[in-house]
Amino acid sequence: MATLAELTTLLEQSVIVKYFYLSNAILLYYDTLLCLSDDIQFIWKARWTAGKVLYIMARYFAFIDLTLLVIYTQDIRLDPYHCKTVYQASAWFQVVGVLVAEILLIMRTYALFQKNKYVLAWLVAIEVGLTIPSIVMINNTLKHMIYVQSPAPTVLPCLPTSTDTMLWFAFMSIAINDLNVAVFTFYKGFSQWKSGMSRAPLLRTLYRDGGLYFTCLFVASLANVVLMKKKTDSAYFLMLIGFQRVLHAILTSRLIINVRKASEETWNHNLSDQGSRDKGAQNIPLQFASPVDVRSSFWNSTKSHHATIGGA
Repeated sequence: MATLAELTTLLEQSVIVKYFYLSNAILLYYDTLLCLSDDIQFIWKARWTAGKVLYIMARYFAFIDLTLLVIYTQDIRLDPYHCKTVYQASAWFQVVGVLVAEILLIMRTYALFQKNKYVLAWLVAIEVGLTIPSIVMINNTLKHMIYVQSPAPTVLPCLPTSTDTMLWFAFMSIAINDLNVAVFTFYKGFSQWKSGMSRAPLLRTLYRDGGLYFTCLFVASLANVVLMKKKTDSAYFLMLIGFQRVLHAILTSRLIINVRKASEETWNHNLSDQGSRDKGAQNIPLQFASPVDVRSSFWNSTKSHHATIGGA
């Protein structure tokens, strides 16, 4: 039985976590408003594909689990039983959202390697091999979490504690997956940099965003692992789960949006160049010559990348 002093300390920590969850939700809402016009132009108006469905799930499912987290910490009417129900629902929505984001990242990496089946097999094997035990451990952790009535229910309805310390493995698995994808991305980027292809705007966007975003996700996963290993006996051990979910939603969707924007800019630039050449040709005296294909091999490769990478 926890003493009054222990409950007071736990309450203080939980209040900090409460407002951190709220800030995560605000960040998600704010970023969604910033990107709304791009979402409408590049996603909602696009034809329906499996990639588009996955994008919507990765982007908008976050509203469900983050809203549930806010309800869990803000609704003073909740008793311990309903606190557990709301939190578990939020947790499983987070699991689905992160898995969908990871699938999108795998699809993007697969496209970068020109749909190499061996790369796909490796990425899928790592994802499945780590995801299955992670889900088992998440389920065990949620079952062993105990919710007690808060001594100050108007401040926080419930106080969570856990005797299971293996939840960190799930976030270590995410970190390994993100590192795995990052290594493939950096390897491909370095190879194409050596061959001069990295000057293409679309490829620059892929490698710039990919490297930055994967690094952020990897660091967030490691931070969660450290927090869960070091702060098991405090409310802080769950502090960063909402933040990592927001990062997955924001960074994955921005990666796809930026690829589509870069693809459209490249398309418009090439059309503009073609139009300028056609207009200039009108002022050139008539000559007889063999027709010349003015389209560069680079543009053909760029269109190929757009069809696979930007077609989510």
